[in-house]
Amino acid sequence: IAARIPLLIMYLRVRTSLPETRPLVDLYLRSFAGSLVLWAGSLLVPTPARYWIWALALGLEFLAPIAATRRPTTGLPADNEHFQERYALLTIIVLGETFVKTISEVTGTGLTVQTQVFGGLASIMLIAIWWTYFDDVAESHIRHQSALFRGAATNRLAWAYIHLPLTAGMTAFGVASKKMVGVEAFDDAFKDTYTWLLVGALIVVLVSVALLDVVTVSPHYAVDSLVRVGPRLVAGGVLVPLGLLTASGRFSALVGLGAIGLVVVVQIGVEILVAVRSDRRLNEQIRVDLIEVEGSCRHLLEAPTPDPVDGALECRACHEKGEPWVYLRRCLTCGAIGCCDDSPGGHARTHFEQTGHAVITSVEIGDEWAYCFLDDTVDQTWLTDRRRRNAPST
Repeated sequence: IAARIPLLIMYLRVRTSLPETRPLVDLYLRSFAGSLVLWAGSLLVPTPARYWIWALALGLEFLAPIAATRRPTTGLPADNEHFQERYALLTIIVLGETFVKTISEVTGTGLTVQTQVFGGLASIMLIAIWWTYFDDVAESHIRHQSALFRGAATNRLAWAYIHLPLTAGMTAFGVASKKMVGVEAFDDAFKDTYTWLLVGALIVVLVSVALLDVVTVSPHYAVDSLVRVGPRLVAGGVLVPLGLLTASGRFSALVGLGAIGLVVVVQIGVEILVAVRSDRRLNEQIRVDLIEVEGSCRHLLEAPTPDPVDGALECRACHEKGEPWVYLRRCLTCGAIGCCDDSPGGHARTHFEQTGHAVITSVEIGDEWAYCFLDDTVDQTWLTDRRRRNAPST
């Protein structure tokens, strides 16, 4: 009740200061005022009937945003970045409770080898959950349309509501981690209720993240939603038999909890591997598209304008071996001069293979071109274009 009253006051303030929001704000005012009456009225009803009134009050509050998505827009765009920032802060606070619970348990049991090992396992799982959210969900963009919902407002609402089971799972994991630290011996059996608390919490977290993946676009744009969802669901499925083996006592606490932690970490490894490979493929496709569109490549575009040659024009490698050369090429990265592919030595290409310096130009009089070994691309007017681009304006 104390939380709802200031909320109603703030909605009234918005209604007064921004008249264009009144249709939307009136909906929320009616909803939360109605729930306030239910919360207050529940005090007059004995348990367990009181809990049903609480459920009705919560349902009324949850339905208000759903009804709002069917209202005409107020002309005020939703600030997705602000939403995501607020939920990220809430998530990190919830995850922080795991550390609090773990430390409080260690304080009670004392620091032993067992508390360090099982506390370490709990920390590894926690870091994996943190990584899953903040490397993926927190950096993702909410879709305007997804495989679940068509409207942008509905996807935003789904994104917000999926955080409810997500944070509930994280909270349950914090309780389970405290029970993990309390195991007295490595070969003890982890209690079945605690096992299912841990496994259930992790499955809820993984499934919730998978649903968030569906309604968002990965920060690694080349990664498809199904590719993101797959490792989450597979990891959740593997946790079930591990939970059965641990809860039944077939696995000791150390083996069972270690295997559960390994599954959570491996799904992070798969996520990273998929993201890195997808980013590489995307960058390669961008490079190819640039070549097709520009008739050039990134290396040619970024190559510096060469300074005048200082010293004799010769291929030093050919000179040292007493070999002749046909034409000379100059590396635009370091200025080294080598002979062309038609020369016996082919030292310009050898220089590229040894150093990775990809772009060369000709030192022959009248030549304007530059060439990229990596992209096998030549720009016939590179030198003229570069001089024109660098010429001072008049």
